[in-house]
Amino acid sequence: MTCKMCGITGRCQRCQGSAYLLDGRCMPQAGACTAAGLVAVGGPGDSAYGRACVAAGGVCRFDAPHSCRSPKALGDCAASRITSRNATCLACHNASWLVNGVCKRQLVCGRGSVYEETGERCNCNEALATGGVARTCKRCHARKEPRGGGVLYTNPKGVLTECRSCKAPHLMHKGKCIARAACPPAMARYLVGSMGGRCEAPFTCVRGKRDGGEAPGGSCKCADSSLCRDCAWRAGREEQRCTMCKKRTLLFDGRCIGEAECIGMGLVPVSAKRGGRCYSKGADD
Repeated sequence: MTCKMCGITGRCQRCQGSAYLLDGRCMPQAGACTAAGLVAVGGPGDSAYGRACVAAGGVCRFDAPHSCRSPKALGDCAASRITSRNATCLACHNASWLVNGVCKRQLVCGRGSVYEETGERCNCNEALATGGVARTCKRCHARKEPRGGGVLYTNPKGVLTECRSCKAPHLMHKGKCIARAACPPAMARYLVGSMGGRCEAPFTCVRGKRDGGEAPGGSCKCADSSLCRDCAWRAGREEQRCTMCKKRTLLFDGRCIGEAECIGMGLVPVSAKRGGRCYSKGADD
């Protein structure tokens, strides 16, 4: 049975099972639309529910007697204009914004304090219950409705906001931007540059990829990435220590130094293109 819903006359109003609604009947193939001089709405990647034949230039609307679900590429679209070449959303459901004919469940506020999708001005500040404003977030997502797993707050413009990256020296922890001193002792304080710091489980950074921690395989950097290739982001105030140097610098006490500095401290340099070390005299190599 491919008809999901029918009217009092018995004519089908909505099809399922990848069938296409045409004149009150569910047709198994998109070719039936073409044969009737209509456009088949629904194809690979789209829902198997709510496909229909629509006249070129017509409107595809899910809640209409001739029910039609807009292509998935349009997002959370309630009604779309159909042509022989494409579809353009005309109206979104309440949880989305209409942007250039496509529905967006979130807008990204980042560089230049403008939404990447629309170019409109935005901010990631948080309106506090005390009446103040917290300006600790650098990059955020605006949403109309909460999503599972996210930590949302309201910005001064009344927009639901989810912070994605904090301004240095603040660190992201459980969806909030916190001061470095507030990061629990068992966590690492990862921060390289002016944003993107996190209070997270310790991990090592090897060739720009995380080993261990909360996001193994993700990208990372060492604090002195110009000289340090690999490093360990440790718990507490010890923070980051380099574990392998590059550009013929030498590893000494968790940092990379030059040969002259090593000799100047009365130590022995063992040079290499990378992996060189600065040893105490008499130490085992």
